[in-house]
Amino acid sequence: MMSYISVTSVRAACGAPTALVTDTVITQFITEVENLTGKWLNAAFEPTRRIDILDGNGLPYFYAMKNPLLSVRKLTSDGTELTLSDLHIYKNSGKIALSGDSDLSSFVAESRSVICEYYHGWVEYSTTTTDTDTASTAGSSVALSVDSESGFSADDWIEIIGNDGYQESAKITATGTGEITVDILMYSHESGSIITKLQIPEYIKRFMELEAGICVAINAMGSTYTFNTSYTIGDFTTNLGVPYPHFQTQFTNMVKERDGLVRKLRPRMGIR
Repeated sequence: MMSYISVTSVRAACGAPTALVTDTVITQFITEVENLTGKWLNAAFEPTRRIDILDGNGLPYFYAMKNPLLSVRKLTSDGTELTLSDLHIYKNSGKIALSGDSDLSSFVAESRSVICEYYHGWVEYSTTTTDTDTASTAGSSVALSVDSESGFSADDWIEIIGNDGYQESAKITATGTGEITVDILMYSHESGSIITKLQIPEYIKRFMELEAGICVAINAMGSTYTFNTSYTIGDFTTNLGVPYPHFQTQFTNMVKERDGLVRKLRPRMGIR
């Protein structure tokens, strides 16, 4: 799992100097906060591979166990592998439905007969975007001809969507002049489709920075007893500030902002 926030961004949120809290301690807080946030929200914040083994329901659709659903990579029903382009996927709910072109009319009602490999992740659009200038064909290792590859790199994830109604996500494996190569496309896409780089939602990232910053501030306030706040040389006395009250004020501000974000965040509903 990648790290979503950095020591620098957490220090910026809480204001703790290295003299109070080391980078090592902050890194530990970051790891804990990122893991706990994912568990609380029941979500991954980067495209994550998963295989579900489910009971067939006799219906022309089923729901993946995790969402948002970004891309289906393989799907079998009672031993029959389905053509990916014959599926309709619904990103937010995780619904996967058979189209009218599918060889099957429903998923066979047998125990553990549906096996689905897919990618899920709670991600959002970044400001990095481009358009395709030729049509693309479904398949593996697809080179997309684009207006500009600037801002896109190998291992980035992108979403491609066009007026043809097809929408999916894929991983970039390489870039070249006017070209972006992705690992796989479920669908063929028309020329003029929009390609957008995906990223962790900014408000979730900010929540993590604040939560880690609160941990750092508590740690720092517990350490301020070691700080001299005034010095005397002969008849001259000077105060250098009082660290504890400074951190207490920042702590209060971070908690207030964090709590505001908590009221807006809701765990992803999924099947267990």
